[in-house]
Amino acid sequence: HGFISSKEFRLISQAKEAVELGFDSDESTLAIYPFEFSFKARYELSDNGIECKETVTNKGNDVMPFMFGWHPGFALPTKNGEKIGSYEIFFDDGLDKVVWIPLQHGAFARVHGVDYALTNGAYPLNEEEIYKNDTMIFKGCPCSATLRAPSYPYSLSLKWSQNTPCLCIWKWPSSEAKYICIEPWHGCAAVDDEDGAFESKRHCMILAPNEVKNLSYTVT
Repeated sequence: HGFISSKEFRLISQAKEAVELGFDSDESTLAIYPFEFSFKARYELSDNGIECKETVTNKGNDVMPFMFGWHPGFALPTKNGEKIGSYEIFFDDGLDKVVWIPLQHGAFARVHGVDYALTNGAYPLNEEEIYKNDTMIFKGCPCSATLRAPSYPYSLSLKWSQNTPCLCIWKWPSSEAKYICIEPWHGCAAVDDEDGAFESKRHCMILAPNEVKNLSYTVT
């Protein structure tokens, strides 16, 4: 989502197992988002995973509001007879609930979330619930989670930076789509009592001139 996802990045550096890409604001972005910025994205492979590091810098003279989040999807193997509902996103044995932020009217988040009970520290994937609510947006969970299924011998461990406190769970509304998106976000959709001004959004990060914000996401 957002205008930067469709932009062509320049190559900053490249190694055997890593690449860093960059994009700077230009006339096309200033026409719709009147802030000067620099954005860098670095991806590095390890023996059993990948680390993503993003850097946002305010290059202008004004305070810059922005939002950021990842949108990764993970295949859910079903060759052993697993169903998507067999998988769960495990947080912590001692965590019995998180805050759920429902979407309303298609695009607006509720100002106040509601408690959502976990099952033994985990959110069992529930296709119908995800479809009904479009996206499950959670706050109050640790910045780490594990995607796993009892009958499947492999799992994915996910860790993300503390400045992305929302975790969004989404998939295309079809049981034929055997994947799940696990998306750390800094903010979420507009809340239902906002005045419409982007600068006053509750979920925006605010960068002072020349300030830098680092974000990271690791999959193992």
